Amino acid sequence: MTRIHIIVARHFAHCLIVLACAVPARLQTQSTTPRLELRAAPAKSIEIDGRLDEEAWQGAQVGSDFTQRYPDPGLPATMRTEVRVLYDAEAMYVGARMFDPHPDSIAAPLARHDPGDVSSDWIDVIFDSYNDRRTAYRFGVNPAGTKLDVYHFNDSDGDDAWDALWDVATRIDSLGWTAEYRIPLSQLRFHGSPGEQTWGLNFYRAVARRDEWTFWSPYLPSMPGFVSAMGILRGVVGIQPPSPIEVTPYVRSSLARQPISSGDPFARRQRFEGAAGVDFRLGLGSALSLTGTINPDFGQVEVDPAIINLSAVETFLPEKRPFFLEGSGIFQFGRIPVRSALSFSQPIHWRRIGREPQLSPNAAWSEVPDQTTILGAAKLSGQLGGGWSLGFANAVTQKEEARIVAESGDRGSQVVEPLTNYFVGRAKRDFNDGRATFGFLTTATNRSLSGDAVDRLRSSALLFGVDGSASTRDRSWIVGGYFIQSRVGGTTDAIAATQRSSVRYLQRPDKDYSLFDANRKSLSGRDAALGIVYQGKPWFGSAQIRETTPGYEPNDLGYASRSDVRTATAQFGGERNSSKGALRSTRVTAFTQHAWNFGGNGLYHRIGLANSTTLSSFWNMNGQVSLKPALFSDKHTRGGPLVQLPRQWEIEGGISTDGRRSVLGSLQGSVEDKGANGIESSLSTLVRVRPSSALDISIAPTLEILRDGAQYIRTVRDALASETYGSRYIFSTLRQRTLSIDGRADWTLTPALSFQLFAQPFVSTARFGGYKELRTPGKYQFDVYGRDRGTITTLTDGRIAIDPDGAGASIGPIAPPL
Repeated sequence: MTRIHIIVARHFAHCLIVLACAVPARLQTQSTTPRLELRAAPAKSIEIDGRLDEEAWQGAQVGSDFTQRYPDPGLPATMRTEVRVLYDAEAMYVGARMFDPHPDSIAAPLARHDPGDVSSDWIDVIFDSYNDRRTAYRFGVNPAGTKLDVYHFNDSDGDDAWDALWDVATRIDSLGWTAEYRIPLSQLRFHGSPGEQTWGLNFYRAVARRDEWTFWSPYLPSMPGFVSAMGILRGVVGIQPPSPIEVTPYVRSSLARQPISSGDPFARRQRFEGAAGVDFRLGLGSALSLTGTINPDFGQVEVDPAIINLSAVETFLPEKRPFFLEGSGIFQFGRIPVRSALSFSQPIHWRRIGREPQLSPNAAWSEVPDQTTILGAAKLSGQLGGGWSLGFANAVTQKEEARIVAESGDRGSQVVEPLTNYFVGRAKRDFNDGRATFGFLTTATNRSLSGDAVDRLRSSALLFGVDGSASTRDRSWIVGGYFIQSRVGGTTDAIAATQRSSVRYLQRPDKDYSLFDANRKSLSGRDAALGIVYQGKPWFGSAQIRETTPGYEPNDLGYASRSDVRTATAQFGGERNSSKGALRSTRVTAFTQHAWNFGGNGLYHRIGLANSTTLSSFWNMNGQVSLKPALFSDKHTRGGPLVQLPRQWEIEGGISTDGRRSVLGSLQGSVEDKGANGIESSLSTLVRVRPSSALDISIAPTLEILRDGAQYIRTVRDALASETYGSRYIFSTLRQRTLSIDGRADWTLTPALSFQLFAQPFVSTARFGGYKELRTPGKYQFDVYGRDRGTITTLTDGRIAIDPDGAGASIGPIAPPL
């Protein structure tokens, strides 16, 4: 196995070139399935009122005969839908008539823009304006006028953070309901031409009470691609892409109330802050657009969940800031739809820009900024001719200083985050009607360091990667992968800290490869993966191998929880959808996941079975069971020797009620038995109530109970601990209970104005006891202080002191790590 992985990583760049260039040459034959076509007509004097009574609508070609995707794939829609498309020099117009024999049963809740999981009737229009069969713009509306817009990329992915400026009006009448759109050409990207345009086109309709999803151009579960399943729009003649300029200024204020510490000279019970900035977007012809921001507005971003992290791994928090989410699809790298893959890293993690300052001041008291100020950021992106798409992003964050008061009482300041420049460049080319791709990615981080920050932070970080994919004519088989090379530079102290970080722990005393080098001024590594996916009917499956060398370091602008790992994963399953019988849908998946470090130690082995089912009553159930054989941990001692963890098993499941009702409930639970290492369980429930069409209230309490038999406390150097490489690795038994409650209330006044309230009470208790030290490296064996060796004493302040060998020398005082 090891030899195979080395061959893959060593020759991966060559394999990707062959994949992107040689494979498309063999796939020149087009699919034999004809694409549906609809012809647009010129628009004349269209008033957006939802009536569809203008003469131009009557003369336009009608698209109908929608096909079900769910619950009966391939069967005709149970209700008729008629769609028409018009255009003029400034906009596209869409008229849709949704027939319904029971208009009083149409689900029409009023919700905020891009509402997410809302049970409603919908009609969406989707334009693939480049006709590349990989990217598209989606505009949806429900009968109450609630809007959504999504940018689709990579054929199957979607970005709902993309927002556009467009108009729509809806009406419910005796025949059902209607929607009338006006979508300015400035919101779409397309290649100008004096002749006829050819775009991809599709329409989607949802009928909530039947939980039925239908498409004008059939999009069945057996089709792995979304955009590639679209039909064709013809008849649009002589339009040219405009070059819009959009400017959005903002002013924001905030008030924070917090408890204060006695004696803290910077303490303020109330803190009022204000900010101002501007966002802009500039269209650069048919190919590119430039978006930028000065002091971006993140006031609308929802807060992160409260988390207590006692592990060695940094908590991953997803990006939520609109500026970085919008248009991020073009920067996606190395993605193919492999399920059950083990992912420890990603090359771009936008939250690194404007992060919380990394350095802690050395002072008695300090006031540290909550985040780093982004002086400015810009993105240039778009599609050029020949199948090329480009994306460039650059951001500059200012130097942040903390106000301090030293032990002597002197006041001053210390740098906690240097002036930093971040750059991302992405280029990708599509081949063979979008069925094959080949691309490049580069990122760079450069810091202006001074003072003690020179030895605490890396001065520069570079990353370069190539990726590619290819699929068969019907897109049921996909093969793809990537190769990334990283390099970080800095002083010997900064690179030594990088080697000792929890991502790699190169200083481990039992490690006989990739040894720690205190004289390094740079560190390099690679990350490579190769995967294959099959998506058919009713079966599906995928497999992936991946290798990340110990020196791989993307954390300046990306995210990695670990390097030094090789993985192999696979999954296989099947699904069935039907409106007849007790089960509307069911999906069963068997999976296996494995990981080793470069020393051949098994870090993760898991085999399991998962199922999700929707009943004829529209209730949903899910469950999963998995087994983890005994394995090693190279992080348990935080840079010390390996520890072998006992065999584990895990079971989880849940149930939720009919989501179409005004009251929704769900229950989810899990239990993970870690053998001698403890047990972890959680129970969460959700109650969601919609007392009116404009008000949505939910409350979701979660209880987590953890018993960890070996929670790491600290490492103490002791020459007498010869069996554990001259150090004592101290652990304790941890009993932790956490109760959190997510409460939300959304009150939508109009489709463009809403009020949202979010609250999260959070309580966590932890008890430490049974202090012990590792007895034998590579084993799960410990000596408990006061029982197996030495003595332990509880001090008056609650801390403890340990005499590990009874010789009188103590370790401590030790406080629990909270």
